[in-house]
Amino acid sequence: MAENQILSLTGFSLHYGPFQALHDISFSIGKGEIVALVGESGSGKSTIGRAINGIAQLSRKVRVSGEINFDGRDMTMFSDKDFRNIRGRRMAMVFQDPTSALNPTFTIGKHFAMLTPNVPREAVSGLLREVLIEDPTRVISSYPFQLSGGLNQRVTIALALSGEPDLLIADEPGTALDVTVQARTLDLMQKLVRDRGTSVLLISHNLGVVRQIADKVLVLRKGRIVEGGPVKSVFSNPRHPYTQALFAAIPSISRKDPASETSLGDLEDEACYLHGDAG
Repeated sequence: MAENQILSLTGFSLHYGPFQALHDISFSIGKGEIVALVGESGSGKSTIGRAINGIAQLSRKVRVSGEINFDGRDMTMFSDKDFRNIRGRRMAMVFQDPTSALNPTFTIGKHFAMLTPNVPREAVSGLLREVLIEDPTRVISSYPFQLSGGLNQRVTIALALSGEPDLLIADEPGTALDVTVQARTLDLMQKLVRDRGTSVLLISHNLGVVRQIADKVLVLRKGRIVEGGPVKSVFSNPRHPYTQALFAAIPSISRKDPASETSLGDLEDEACYLHGDAG
C-alpha cells in the first residue's frame, strides 16, 4: 500500500448468497482526497461503502474475496471486534437518511456520550457549531424527532467527526434536504479535507456535486467499475460507452455551473436507453 494512501481495494468481490453484487473492485483513496462513486440505482455504490465499514459483512449470507486495505491492514480479515475498534473512530459513515443513524429514544447528547464518552460537553458544542448548528445547547438536550431533517443531518456529521476519523464515508449526504443545507454540507466536507486532512469517499447521484468537490470519480454499473480517474479527465473525455451515454443524457453537463442539480437518479433510464439496455 502506497505511503500516501489511507484505503485501497484490490480485486474485491461480494456475494449475497448466489447473487454477486460486486465484481473485482479496485481503487484507492489518498490521504486528504475526495473520491466519488457514481452510478445508477443498484449499481453497487452503497454496497461498497457498507463493505468498507464492515456493515455488509454482518450477514452470514455474505461472502467476500479480494482485499480492503485500510492503513496497512486487510479488513476482510477483521473480526467484529476489529471493526468496532475503528468504526466511529478512525473510520466514520454518514448515511443518506439521518434518522436511520439516530436512536429516537436517546437525546443528541446521549448519542455523543455513547460514541465518544471522553469528549467533554464543551467540545461537543464546538463540533455542533462547526457543522453550522447555532444553538448547540438546545440540540444537545433534544431528541432526534424534535429536530428538523437538516439539523439531524448535521448532527450525524458532527457525530462522525467526534472520533476525528481518517476516512469519512458519505452516502448521499443531504440528498433529502433543501438546497441550502446541501450546499453547507458540501462546504463542510471540503473544509474537513482542507483543515483536518480527512479522506472522503463520496457516494452520490448528483454529478454537479461530484464535479464540484471530488478529486477522482469512479463510474459503477452492475457492480463493476467501468471507468475512473481524475474528475476533470473523466468529465471532459469519458471513454466508456456507458459513461458517454450517461453524460450525453445530461443537458447541463457541458455548462460551467458547478451547482447543477443534475441527478443520475433522474436520468439513469435515459442513459440505459442510449446504451441499448432499455426494457
